[in-house]
Amino acid sequence: MAVSPVDTDYEAGRMPITTNLFGLEAAMYRYFEKHYPTDMQHLREMGVLGREAVEAEKGPWDNIASHCMLVALICLILARLVGLSAAKTRRLVSTALTHDAAKRKNREAINAAPDTAAKNELTRQFELQNTGLAAVTSIDMRRFLNWGVERLILRLADSYAGQTKDGLQTITSWRTRIGQLIERDRTGVHGHKGHSQDIGDRLYNGRPFYEVLFMVSEHCEIVLFGLILKNRHDYATGGWKVENMQLLLEKAIDSVLKDA
Repeated sequence: MAVSPVDTDYEAGRMPITTNLFGLEAAMYRYFEKHYPTDMQHLREMGVLGREAVEAEKGPWDNIASHCMLVALICLILARLVGLSAAKTRRLVSTALTHDAAKRKNREAINAAPDTAAKNELTRQFELQNTGLAAVTSIDMRRFLNWGVERLILRLADSYAGQTKDGLQTITSWRTRIGQLIERDRTGVHGHKGHSQDIGDRLYNGRPFYEVLFMVSEHCEIVLFGLILKNRHDYATGGWKVENMQLLLEKAIDSVLKDA
């Protein structure tokens, strides 16, 4: 049976996890504790999950773990939709769950640096710290046209993972979020001015980083949506378009987390 992008349950708001972001974070925590305990323990050891993260003097840092869990959840959804094997899906989700684990220690090292030059040098080092599959979440995306499915999924998942003004994690329009980053960089809001251009000068022949991120995210979404339609006849015949990707992800959350 075809799955339509518009149905009465969704329009009426009867989606208990996605419409209750506290519930979403709690469900993600339960799910990953059950199915990925080693990765969750790593987040604790890095000080971004648990009591130490919440009660830290310059914290809380638990938003990092929440972000990682949301990226991992989106990766899990996309992996199932495109038909990725169980082994590849587990590797992908594990990578997503820990891709930002070092952020607290990195930020603390930057804050402890003696001067601006030292802070900038550390920042540049940490921006390229992720390696392997997780490297797609760093600033160097120059080989994106050669990425395989796992890398495409992780990059798009990271782009879709946003948060509310209250700090709660939520799937959000990457177009809106990255568009806002582009505008902040241009206008200097919150000290963003120049950062995107600096990366662009180093890696992208002068093209600002956030503009590259927008382009890469769009590429990932188009390719992955095509794979979803090939793998899922119900979506291919249900009137779904690439513009519906966010809705598709939101509608899949409850079914994925039912085992939480």
